[in-house]
Amino acid sequence: MRTPKQLEEWPYSTQNSAKDETLVEEEDNFTETSSIDGLTTISSSCCSTQHINGSLKQRLKKLEEILQIKSEHVKEIEILKAANEENLKQKDESS
Repeated sequence: MRTPKQLEEWPYSTQNSAKDETLVEEEDNFTETSSIDGLTTISSSCCSTQHINGSLKQRLKKLEEILQIKSEHVKEIEILKAANEENLKQKDESS
């Protein structure tokens, strides 16, 4: 039997193709079914999906923050370019 942590990290499950007697163990946040002969296992975990969803939401938030920072940098660069062009014009006029 896998622990809840192992189930979160386990990216796939195999189906019990033998359709033989199975042992089902249920706990608060996961269910694991193992065949008697130990050849096949079915595992599902709502914790795993919640963990994935939480990770994706955190990643999306980080990417949005990065996008915001890049947008601010682009604006700052445009302002600096405009200021530089203005300085060059003034320099050319004074020469």
